[in-house]
Amino acid sequence: GKDLVAIADTYISPIRLYSGLNGSDNKYTKVEDIPANGEIAVPNDATNESRALYLLQSAGLIKLDVSGQTLATIKDITSNPKNLVIKELDASQTARALDSVDAAVINNNYAVTAGLKKSDAIFTEPVNKDSQQWINIIVANKKDENNTVYKDVVKAYETEATKKTIAKAYPDKSTIPAWGLKLK
Repeated sequence: GKDLVAIADTYISPIRLYSGLNGSDNKYTKVEDIPANGEIAVPNDATNESRALYLLQSAGLIKLDVSGQTLATIKDITSNPKNLVIKELDASQTARALDSVDAAVINNNYAVTAGLKKSDAIFTEPVNKDSQQWINIIVANKKDENNTVYKDVVKAYETEATKKTIAKAYPDKSTIPAWGLKLK
Protein backbone atom coordinates (compact mmCIF):
# COMPACT_ATOMS: atom_id res chain seq x y z
CA GLY A 1 0.00 0.00 0.00
CA LYS A 2 3.00 2.31 -0.24
CA ASP A 3 4.14 4.37 -3.19
CA LEU A 4 7.69 3.03 -3.60
CA VAL A 5 10.25 4.21 -6.13
CA ALA A 6 13.67 2.93 -7.10
CA ILE A 7 16.44 5.26 -5.96
CA ALA A 8 19.47 3.12 -6.86
CA ASP A 9 20.63 -0.07 -8.55
CA THR A 10 22.62 -2.60 -6.53
CA TYR A 11 23.59 -5.85 -8.25
CA ILE A 12 22.34 -8.56 -10.57
CA SER A 13 22.92 -12.31 -10.46
CA PRO A 14 22.51 -13.46 -14.06
CA ILE A 15 20.62 -16.72 -14.50
CA ARG A 16 22.06 -19.41 -16.71
CA LEU A 17 21.11 -22.19 -19.09
CA TYR A 18 22.62 -25.55 -18.22
CA SER A 19 22.81 -28.63 -20.41
CA GLY A 20 20.79 -31.64 -19.43
CA LEU A 21 22.77 -34.56 -18.09
CA ASN A 22 23.55 -37.99 -19.43
CA GLY A 23 24.75 -39.65 -16.24
CA SER A 24 27.28 -37.20 -14.86
CA ASP A 25 28.19 -35.78 -18.29
CA ASN A 26 26.60 -32.84 -20.03
CA LYS A 27 24.50 -33.78 -23.04
CA TYR A 28 25.56 -30.59 -24.85
CA THR A 29 28.43 -28.13 -24.76
CA LYS A 30 26.75 -25.23 -26.56
CA VAL A 31 23.26 -23.88 -27.17
CA GLU A 32 23.30 -24.83 -30.85
CA ASP A 33 23.55 -28.51 -29.87
CA ILE A 34 20.12 -28.57 -28.20
CA PRO A 35 18.08 -30.76 -30.58
CA ALA A 36 14.79 -30.10 -32.32
CA ASN A 37 11.85 -31.01 -30.06
CA GLY A 38 14.18 -30.83 -27.05
CA GLU A 39 12.78 -30.15 -23.60
CA ILE A 40 13.89 -27.11 -21.65
CA ALA A 41 12.90 -26.69 -18.00
CA VAL A 42 12.11 -23.17 -16.84
CA PRO A 43 10.90 -21.84 -13.48
CA ASN A 44 7.09 -21.62 -13.39
CA ASP A 45 6.59 -18.48 -11.30
CA ALA A 46 5.73 -15.37 -13.30
CA THR A 47 8.92 -13.44 -12.66
CA ASN A 48 11.47 -16.21 -13.14
CA GLU A 49 9.63 -17.77 -16.09
CA SER A 50 9.70 -14.40 -17.82
CA ARG A 51 13.38 -14.04 -17.07
CA ALA A 52 14.03 -17.56 -18.42
CA LEU A 53 12.14 -16.81 -21.63
CA TYR A 54 14.16 -13.62 -22.18
CA LEU A 55 17.31 -15.71 -21.65
CA LEU A 56 16.14 -18.27 -24.25
CA GLN A 57 15.49 -15.40 -26.66
CA SER A 58 18.97 -13.97 -26.04
CA ALA A 59 20.38 -17.45 -26.69
CA GLY A 60 18.66 -17.46 -30.10
CA LEU A 61 16.31 -20.35 -29.30
CA ILE A 62 12.99 -18.48 -29.35
CA LYS A 63 11.55 -15.05 -30.15
CA LEU A 64 9.11 -13.12 -28.00
CA ASP A 65 6.67 -10.39 -28.95
CA VAL A 66 7.42 -8.43 -25.75
CA SER A 67 10.55 -6.73 -24.44
CA GLY A 68 12.01 -4.54 -21.75
CA GLN A 69 9.91 -4.20 -18.61
CA THR A 70 7.10 -6.52 -19.79
CA LEU A 71 6.75 -9.93 -18.15
CA ALA A 72 6.87 -12.63 -20.81
CA THR A 73 4.85 -15.84 -20.78
CA ILE A 74 4.92 -18.90 -23.00
CA LYS A 75 2.02 -17.32 -24.92
CA ASP A 76 4.42 -14.53 -25.97
CA ILE A 77 6.65 -16.92 -27.93
CA THR A 78 6.27 -15.98 -31.60
CA SER A 79 9.05 -18.11 -33.03
CA ASN A 80 10.37 -21.49 -31.87
CA PRO A 81 12.33 -22.87 -34.86
CA LYS A 82 13.45 -26.02 -33.03
CA ASN A 83 9.93 -26.67 -31.71
CA LEU A 84 11.34 -26.80 -28.20
CA VAL A 85 9.08 -28.02 -25.43
CA ILE A 86 9.13 -25.55 -22.55
CA LYS A 87 8.57 -27.49 -19.34
CA GLU A 88 7.42 -25.28 -16.48
CA LEU A 89 8.67 -26.41 -13.05
CA ASP A 90 8.96 -24.95 -9.60
CA ALA A 91 12.23 -22.98 -9.63
CA SER A 92 13.63 -25.22 -6.90
CA GLN A 93 13.19 -28.25 -9.18
CA THR A 94 14.92 -26.99 -12.35
CA ALA A 95 18.38 -28.20 -11.30
CA ARG A 96 16.98 -31.58 -10.24
CA ALA A 97 15.41 -31.97 -13.68
CA LEU A 98 18.74 -31.89 -15.54
CA ASP A 99 18.79 -35.68 -15.92
CA SER A 100 15.36 -35.68 -17.59
CA VAL A 101 15.50 -32.63 -19.90
CA ASP A 102 17.79 -31.35 -22.64
CA ALA A 103 18.50 -28.12 -20.78
CA ALA A 104 17.25 -26.05 -17.86
CA VAL A 105 17.26 -22.38 -16.95
CA ILE A 106 18.36 -22.28 -13.32
CA ASN A 107 18.43 -19.35 -10.92
CA ASN A 108 21.80 -18.66 -9.32
CA ASN A 109 20.80 -19.70 -5.79
CA TYR A 110 19.49 -23.10 -6.97
CA ALA A 111 22.52 -23.62 -9.20
CA VAL A 112 24.84 -23.04 -6.24
CA THR A 113 22.80 -25.41 -4.04
CA ALA A 114 22.98 -28.07 -6.77
CA GLY A 115 26.76 -27.70 -7.01
CA LEU A 116 26.64 -26.19 -10.50
CA LYS A 117 29.31 -23.68 -11.41
CA LYS A 118 28.97 -20.64 -13.61
CA SER A 119 31.50 -22.28 -15.94
CA ASP A 120 29.16 -25.28 -16.35
CA ALA A 121 26.53 -23.11 -18.08
CA ILE A 122 26.09 -23.22 -21.84
CA PHE A 123 24.59 -19.71 -21.83
CA THR A 124 24.47 -16.83 -19.34
CA GLU A 125 21.83 -14.13 -19.22
CA PRO A 126 23.25 -10.97 -20.77
CA VAL A 127 22.89 -7.79 -18.77
CA ASN A 128 20.89 -5.64 -21.20
CA LYS A 129 17.59 -3.75 -21.48
CA ASP A 130 15.62 -7.00 -21.16
CA SER A 131 17.41 -8.01 -17.95
CA GLN A 132 17.29 -4.52 -16.44
CA GLN A 133 14.06 -5.43 -14.63
CA TRP A 134 15.96 -8.10 -12.67
CA ILE A 135 18.54 -5.74 -11.20
CA ASN A 136 18.18 -5.54 -7.43
CA ILE A 137 17.37 -2.04 -6.26
CA ILE A 138 17.22 0.24 -3.26
CA VAL A 139 13.76 1.76 -2.85
CA ALA A 140 12.16 4.55 -0.85
CA ASN A 141 8.72 5.98 -0.39
CA LYS A 142 8.00 8.37 -3.25
CA LYS A 143 7.77 11.27 -0.81
CA ASP A 144 11.30 10.45 0.44
CA GLU A 145 13.11 9.82 -2.84
CA ASN A 146 15.05 13.09 -2.56
CA ASN A 147 15.76 12.73 1.15
CA THR A 148 19.44 13.51 1.74
CA VAL A 149 19.81 10.60 4.18
CA TYR A 150 18.73 8.17 1.45
CA LYS A 151 20.95 9.89 -1.09
CA ASP A 152 23.85 9.45 1.37
CA VAL A 153 23.03 5.74 1.72
CA VAL A 154 23.11 5.35 -2.07
CA LYS A 155 26.38 7.30 -2.29
CA ALA A 156 27.90 5.08 0.42
CA TYR A 157 26.75 1.93 -1.37
CA GLU A 158 27.76 2.84 -4.94
CA THR A 159 31.52 2.79 -4.33
CA GLU A 160 34.58 0.96 -5.54
CA ALA A 161 34.79 -0.64 -2.08
CA THR A 162 31.32 -2.17 -2.58
CA LYS A 163 32.33 -3.41 -6.03
CA LYS A 164 35.41 -5.05 -4.52
CA THR A 165 33.31 -6.65 -1.77
CA ILE A 166 30.92 -8.08 -4.37
CA ALA A 167 33.87 -9.36 -6.42
CA LYS A 168 35.38 -10.98 -3.32
CA ALA A 169 32.09 -12.62 -2.33
CA TYR A 170 31.46 -13.82 -5.91
CA PRO A 171 34.88 -14.45 -7.50
CA ASP A 172 33.18 -16.34 -10.34
CA LYS A 173 31.26 -13.14 -11.22
CA SER A 174 27.92 -14.88 -10.69
CA THR A 175 26.80 -11.61 -9.08
CA ILE A 176 27.94 -8.28 -10.47
CA PRO A 177 27.54 -4.61 -9.52
CA ALA A 178 24.77 -3.04 -11.61
CA TRP A 179 24.98 0.68 -10.96
CA GLY A 180 26.28 2.80 -13.79
CA LEU A 181 25.83 0.08 -16.40
CA LYS A 182 24.98 1.23 -19.92
CA LEU A 183 22.29 -1.22 -21.01
CA LYS A 184 21.54 -1.81 -24.67
